[in-house]
Amino acid sequence: MHKHRRKPSNKSDETISNSTCSSAVIQLFRNFALELEEKQDRYERLVKIGRDITVESKRLIFFLHSHRRGTEDGENVLREGKTRLINIVKFQFSKILKELEDRDIHQYLRAFSFGVQEFIEAFSFYHFLVTETLLTFEEVKDFLECNSQIQTQTNVPSDGDSKDFDKIEPPLSSSPPKTLNTNWIVPHNHCIITMLDYVLGLNDLTGELMRYSINQVANGEIPAAFDICRFMTNLYSGMLSVSLNSREYSRKMFTVIQSVKKVEMACYTVRVRGSEMPKKLIFSVLEDENVCEDDTHF
Repeated sequence: MHKHRRKPSNKSDETISNSTCSSAVIQLFRNFALELEEKQDRYERLVKIGRDITVESKRLIFFLHSHRRGTEDGENVLREGKTRLINIVKFQFSKILKELEDRDIHQYLRAFSFGVQEFIEAFSFYHFLVTETLLTFEEVKDFLECNSQIQTQTNVPSDGDSKDFDKIEPPLSSSPPKTLNTNWIVPHNHCIITMLDYVLGLNDLTGELMRYSINQVANGEIPAAFDICRFMTNLYSGMLSVSLNSREYSRKMFTVIQSVKKVEMACYTVRVRGSEMPKKLIFSVLEDENVCEDDTHF
């Protein structure tokens, strides 16, 4: 009786094949883990940079409130304010550009969006004090691009030699000079500041204009307060025409109308009751006015 020979088993070969496949899959997931960890670390670094931008912007806004129109000290405040704006771009926004080099910025916008909005608030406040006009989105992009180029040059000009932000001309060509590091330049078609952040920053501007207007009344600068009131009214009218599907925008619009009403009430009080009392008492009257109650909702 013949014994049946067993066929050679391929179990060892299958084990080797499975282990090879398993190690390849494990290595693949390890690479995924490294990418996620790197992305998370970069996100946290951008959050920290956004906080630094917020702190510096708030300090700048507080400093700009000491501006007095038509005085030498007021001009010094504006010069110092311009220097601080440029430094924020050089030392903070340039870090963001370096972190986002060759990466999709839309994955990280929420990390530093709050800092950008605070920067827009400070920049637009400074722009109003200089020109008494509204800061445009194109002017923001030009300012970022020009000052990012300044930092990447070998010979950085001193602040005394630098031009005012409203006099800086954008490059004639969209392609930067060869001496510059193109990865650090903010192109017009790929700016890290979105239109939503720009609009939200302008929403916050109305609060600073309201405080500045009240301070002008306290200092006896009545015409300046009326100019700010007209500007805020026009700004609010323009914002009503903006349609954004954003909860934050709706919330800030409610704050905007409160600021506009405060300034209008202050101007009304000055116009109607200003002749009845000394200018020094007008500010105390404004503090007693209750203009915070409003049932308007958006």
